[in-house]
Amino acid sequence: MNKVTESPASIAMHAIESSNIAEVGYDPASRTLGIRFKARQGQEKGDLWHYVLVPAEQFQAMMAAPSIGSHFSKMIRPRYNGKKTEP
Repeated sequence: MNKVTESPASIAMHAIESSNIAEVGYDPASRTLGIRFKARQGQEKGDLWHYVLVPAEQFQAMMAAPSIGSHFSKMIRPRYNGKKTEP
């Protein structure tokens, strides 16, 4: 696992087609990946997580994958430290 570092306060997020993920964004300067999950029942917006020290190549591979959610679950979530930044 990678060491947790501070993530930027704001990453430009972009809507995607996925069954579990609503938006993604990436800050190359800090190598931080932003993932906003789809809202659960009773939520206005889904939880926003920042994953730190994610290489740009890993972000690009996720965006090019047939299933962004599957790639995230298999290749990013277990390998990079994440922190929920918004409930």
